[in-house]
Amino acid sequence: MVASLAVDGPAEQSKKVRAGDILVSIDQVDVRGMSPEDLAQYILGPPGSRVRLGFIRDGSELLYVELTRGWTMKRSVDSKWSNPLPPNHSLVSGPIGFP
Repeated sequence: MVASLAVDGPAEQSKKVRAGDILVSIDQVDVRGMSPEDLAQYILGPPGSRVRLGFIRDGSELLYVELTRGWTMKRSVDSKWSNPLPPNHSLVSGPIGFP
């Protein structure tokens, strides 16, 4: 089942795939019951190549979506620069790390 979509990834950009859809095929290969690691072997591919995904939606509707693979990074944190800095805060120059 699709838990969430990668931010700005091909599936999200298509506006055809939704959280809750159940993935049943990749390029006409039945993938029901496959582990996430096995699924990755079929889903991942060179950026720009095409992949055809089959989903079951709402328990019965069969839906096929063709996507163009791309580089995606799931963004889990949004950040914002605060200027000026809050009181008692300052920027540190140079390398930062732990011994």
